[in-house]
Amino acid sequence: MPDAATLDRARTLHERAIIIDGHSDILMAITDHKMRLGTRVELPPHEGWQAPQGWAETEETQLYNFSPHTAYFQTMGHYDIPRFREGGLTSQAMAISLDSAHLDRALHRTLEMIYWLRREAEENADFALVRTVADLERVKAEGITSGFLTFEGFESLESDLKLPDVFSALGLRMASMTHSRRNFFADGTQMGVRTAGLSKPGQQAVARMNELGIVIDLAHLNVPGCWEVIERSEAPVVLSHSSPSKYFPDDPTQSPLYPDIVTDRSRPLLD
Repeated sequence: MPDAATLDRARTLHERAIIIDGHSDILMAITDHKMRLGTRVELPPHEGWQAPQGWAETEETQLYNFSPHTAYFQTMGHYDIPRFREGGLTSQAMAISLDSAHLDRALHRTLEMIYWLRREAEENADFALVRTVADLERVKAEGITSGFLTFEGFESLESDLKLPDVFSALGLRMASMTHSRRNFFADGTQMGVRTAGLSKPGQQAVARMNELGIVIDLAHLNVPGCWEVIERSEAPVVLSHSSPSKYFPDDPTQSPLYPDIVTDRSRPLLD
């Protein structure tokens, strides 16, 4: 346990620093009218909880073996403005992530999620949308919290390389090209599929994101794609929410952390 002086130094550093959380899927729950960002959400206990009548698990929740409780509430109970304020968060990456059920209307779903992000900023005086370093410095000085638009997968673009320009104008500042599944631009980390790297449009997308100043996120991109982006990108890239495979391999029993890491897949999981 750190001593009091060490804790005080850490607390002071945290209060002075610009703190950015690199990923959240909370826009999904907001867009589905399960919550609003300004209200602190307290989840019911996992034990004994029953899903609402008519609700069904998605293809993704079945793929990742989420419990019904996790599949329904998603990341609720972790992300809301009261918690942002309590944690001293300067800015939260607010991701557009599309379930398979929305792929036939990907652009509409994306714009709907952007609408709700902008509405949350309009209706909460202590939450702003940021696009620049100057914006981050401003909200830090004002003592409020903020969010910025990101993509988790390029399904929102469908197959149109003009759309990054449009989304950049709407505030897109970071994007991963895939979320597990294969799309028009690249291969993700989908299980049981022989994967390659970037397609020709994916290569062009890397160049365009560099030109627009959109940070490329390697999360959920497969290994060949990650190396290809690193080779092609003229700007730094990030891994917004990933873990070293040395410690989190496909077979958890091979991890140096085993058996301390969670291996019971019946427990609630989060992205």
